[in-house]
Amino acid sequence: MFAEISNTRDLTQIYDAVKPNGLKDLYLHRLSDKTMEDTIKVITHDSNVIVTTGVDTEIKLGPLQGIEDFFLRAGLSPGVSDTITYLLACGILILIIWLANRFGVTFLSYIFKRTGFKTKSLWIDHLYKRCFFHRSVRIIPTAIALSFSTVLLTGYDSTLIAATRFILQSVVAVMAINIISAFLDAANDVYDDHVKEKSIKGYIQTAKIILWIIAIIVIISMILNIQPSSIIIGIGTSAAIFSLVFRDIILGFIASLQLSAQDMIRRGDWITMPTREADGEIQEITLTTVKVQNWDNTMTMVPIYSMITESFINWRTMRESSGRRFLRQLHIDISSVRIMDEAKLSELGANAELKPVYVNAVQLLANTNTSNFVTNIGLFRCYVEKYLLNHPKINPKPRLTVRYLPQTDNGMILELYAFSHEKLLIEYERTIADILEHIVAVSVLFDLRMFQQPSGRDIVNINK
Repeated sequence: MFAEISNTRDLTQIYDAVKPNGLKDLYLHRLSDKTMEDTIKVITHDSNVIVTTGVDTEIKLGPLQGIEDFFLRAGLSPGVSDTITYLLACGILILIIWLANRFGVTFLSYIFKRTGFKTKSLWIDHLYKRCFFHRSVRIIPTAIALSFSTVLLTGYDSTLIAATRFILQSVVAVMAINIISAFLDAANDVYDDHVKEKSIKGYIQTAKIILWIIAIIVIISMILNIQPSSIIIGIGTSAAIFSLVFRDIILGFIASLQLSAQDMIRRGDWITMPTREADGEIQEITLTTVKVQNWDNTMTMVPIYSMITESFINWRTMRESSGRRFLRQLHIDISSVRIMDEAKLSELGANAELKPVYVNAVQLLANTNTSNFVTNIGLFRCYVEKYLLNHPKINPKPRLTVRYLPQTDNGMILELYAFSHEKLLIEYERTIADILEHIVAVSVLFDLRMFQQPSGRDIVNINK
């Protein structure tokens, strides 16, 4: 049975309610005087009556207490009424966080729209890019809710109060670390803008790891209700055992954190790692290994910590860029290099296949030539450069150059350096093949010969 007592005059109601039913348990909603228990037992002439309060002795916040009283008068049990008002208190905390967050973000946006980017401050610029101000504003509502939780949750079960406050404290701790991390990233950006030679990114990452370790230790200490120093001592004692038994897992975990923080690899990335004979796309990333499907459909399992200790090539940026580089070298027989006469120049100018590019090549040579004559290799070099610039599948914006490398025993080396719009392997190779076929075929028209080592057939022809 349930009864509400606020003074001794209500005790007669207890007698009328208990005597006919012979109840043993009497639930009191409000017990303002401890002596009422003995008085109730005297009135009912039964010392076995158990007097229990439905809530803690602390009084709830006025509106919440009024709502709970309403539910009790409506016939709900004390447990259900208490649960409903507790959920309502939690809803009020969430509402406080949401309203304060909306107001803070709106106010911050207004401030930056008015004055933020007129200061020309490098620090403000980088702090804004790293979301330092937004994170700082968002921690305030949670801190406000944490301070209000003491008032809102007064009178409820101590376990629920402790759990709610623990969640809010953990959220505040994580948000505080994110704010510090954003500040450290901004400091690193400012440092990089001023100092190009050295980097402090490694120190910044170390500081972040230490902060997260401290936060995790503090949160665990709150859960277990022990001192953080006890956890540190325990970690130090067991570190040697863990380092031996779980060596690969620990190394893999640390490596995965570094790879994730620096965005070094993702699923679907094409990587090349010669030391592990890996050349293909990443299919899976686990705590200890990276699964790479090579282009010959074989699988290579690469230890994830080796991605930190060894070098590898990630082709993702090439795929995301405006073109894929190609680099080819043409060896030209130096004995075929000669000065061109007017007749040969006229013949080349009359060639219908060469004419669209040949005119531009002649103009380029006229602008760059410092001698009084024209060589076939010089005109050919200008032709190749203009041909690449006019090719529809070549992107001239990144870099495009046709140059001579130092002469070797294999003749003069003409190097082609350009970027193809095609980045997928098959289309890329087709484009390069088409370009090389054209250039080699056109070289004959300039009276140039490609150099190659004598073969067995060449030696036989000499003997004949």
